[in-house]
Amino acid sequence: FLSMPDYIFVGVGIKKNLAKLEKLYGIGCRNAVELGPLAATLMIDPRLSYCGVDELAFQVDRLDLQVHRPVTAVYDYACSPLSKELAKLATVNVYSYYKIGSKLLRRH
Repeated sequence: FLSMPDYIFVGVGIKKNLAKLEKLYGIGCRNAVELGPLAATLMIDPRLSYCGVDELAFQVDRLDLQVHRPVTAVYDYACSPLSKELAKLATVNVYSYYKIGSKLLRRH
C-alpha cells in the first residue's frame, strides 16, 4: 500500500526514514512529502521549512501537542518490547503529521 498512487504519506524527516526502510527491508514508498517545505510553500513562510513537528502543528493548525509528548522517551526502536513512552511519542507524532498534512493539503 505504500506505493499506491492515491495515498500520500507526510511527516517530518519522512524521506530519510523511508530511505532507511527501503535500504534495510526493501520496502519503498513513492508518495512521501516533507511537511516543513510543504508548509513553507503553501503558507509563504520560508522559516517553516526548518520547523519541527510541534511548531508546525501550532503554526498550521493551532495545535499544542507538546503537553502530550513524553520528554524522556528513548529512541531505541530495536528495543523489544517498546516502552509506553515510545508508543505514546509515536502516536502523538503520527496524529500531528495527519492533522498538519490534512490541513495543508486542503489548502492546495
